[in-house]
Amino acid sequence: MARFYHGSLSHYVVDGTSYHVKRYLKKIERRLERRELPAEIAQRLQAYDRFVARRDWDNLRQQAVVLARYAEEQNDARLMRTLAKALWRLGEYRRATALHLAGRQLSRGVDPMDWDGGNISDKHLLISLPGRDLGSTILLSLAVPHAARQAARTTVVTLPRLVPLFDRSFDTVEVVAPDAVGGDGAYDKRASSRHLAALTPQAPGAKDFAFMPLVPDRGLVHAFRETYRRSGSGPLIGISWGSKNHHKVVPGFADWRDFLRTTPATFVSLQYGDIVPALRRLRRGVPYPLIYDETVDQLKDMDLFAAQVAAMDAVITIPNTCAHLTGALAVPGVLIKNDGFGGTWPVIGDRVPWYPKLALVRREGRAWREVFGDVRQKLRSLLPELT
Repeated sequence: MARFYHGSLSHYVVDGTSYHVKRYLKKIERRLERRELPAEIAQRLQAYDRFVARRDWDNLRQQAVVLARYAEEQNDARLMRTLAKALWRLGEYRRATALHLAGRQLSRGVDPMDWDGGNISDKHLLISLPGRDLGSTILLSLAVPHAARQAARTTVVTLPRLVPLFDRSFDTVEVVAPDAVGGDGAYDKRASSRHLAALTPQAPGAKDFAFMPLVPDRGLVHAFRETYRRSGSGPLIGISWGSKNHHKVVPGFADWRDFLRTTPATFVSLQYGDIVPALRRLRRGVPYPLIYDETVDQLKDMDLFAAQVAAMDAVITIPNTCAHLTGALAVPGVLIKNDGFGGTWPVIGDRVPWYPKLALVRREGRAWREVFGDVRQKLRSLLPELT
């Protein structure tokens, strides 16, 4: 059983089998599709795969740009979306968001109600932030204030557990749960989260992007800090170490323990799920407190979780919702990332462009103990008081 899976053994077996079967079927499907492509494009896709395997990002970007043009010329929506994700990881944020939106519109069509980026200064705009991928929802919500400036009035619909946080953060916007949304006649234009990234004047990640952090409940932040500081001395450092996802490669308990043992601080678990067994393993031989606050459940109350994260002096996390929330709240953080070419995070540089206070440490083929050495250096630059 995976070291960080939160759930039963039967669920682990079912989820793992499903994940690996889907991967295998996708590989077969991709091979069959490539047989129908022009020889030059098939060769470029083979080169693309080689560059991913070698982590040759400069050459990969060149191939991705050429392949994206081909996908647009052929109206290949699936290839457009795949390359949009690649270009995003490679730092081509404007190109990526535009390509993703074009692919989406090819697949689903364009509704007259969809905002096309035109003048809506006299319109009521409805923005949908559905939350199927909570991390991406948090990231793309950063574009809401920029989009709202274009409209006379803006309403955001999102998951109930995100409503309090977004409502406080976007003071000129009405934020509601899905059951409070009126009929089509109540709005002039609609925009999905992907529309926002492509159509707002300042796309997340782009050089001109004006970052505006989410706003936690300051009273709760103060209460958390006061409570946690009674447990120990040194800075408050939040940690999140595990995931249900089978494809994530993350540090093991022994590596985390070595780091905790040699870092004088008061640690706070920001990990979701049934983590009591994991805490026993992490605390073994560690002389500093590792707090587990049972009053916080991020799966139920994101506003409470946001306040807990905002109470930290710094956060160390793997790629997950905690990482996105740390960045969106402008809490200093270090993200530990494996070498795979996947997910939302950039593969170039040691910063996350859309989260100015989130630093990146990549594995780069090293032992995790060496990686944590870099984490400690980053942490000391964020917290000069850390000895």
